[in-house]
Amino acid sequence: SIPVDDTATFDYRLENLGNVSLAFASLTDDNGTPGNPSDDFQPSPVLQGNFNIGDTNQNELIDVGEVWRYESTRTVTAGPYANEAVAVAVEPETSQQATDNDVSHHLGSDPQVRLVKQTNGEQANEPPGVFLRVGETATFTYLASNVGNVPLVPTRLVDDNGTPDIPSDDFSPDEIQDSNQDNVGDTNGNGLLD
Repeated sequence: SIPVDDTATFDYRLENLGNVSLAFASLTDDNGTPGNPSDDFQPSPVLQGNFNIGDTNQNELIDVGEVWRYESTRTVTAGPYANEAVAVAVEPETSQQATDNDVSHHLGSDPQVRLVKQTNGEQANEPPGVFLRVGETATFTYLASNVGNVPLVPTRLVDDNGTPDIPSDDFSPDEIQDSNQDNVGDTNGNGLLD
């Protein structure tokens, strides 16, 4: 997976597997939208001087065994992504075309966690909150849920103990565990907040 808003770099390698040299015709990426050709794009050649880095003899033909390289980047969006590239090369003497296509996949990871804290079973987001007698026990319940699209490793949960400016009295709530010593919310017992 790749973090959302990060940059994904696509590397395209166009190899001549035939027995004659070919002239490059086109390389087109569908930009992850196979039904919408209006946003297709052409990856940029990786150059050495004025020649593709794979054009080892610099004759501007994809010779047998040569691997020409192209690349492009895009901003990663949340969720699964698949884009297909199509390459076309032409045999110069006969104009016979050689084509191939390949698909690439990635997942744009969007980690998000939601925490709900309850006081004696009630979500008391606004003051005055739950009315309790002095000396009565207040039970705080913390519900952490994964609202992103990738599993998360729980690392810490800290309560400021009602004194946000005094970190010395902060505490970590006790985990509620099942008989296997997994968190009761970890239904598949994998140690991850799925």
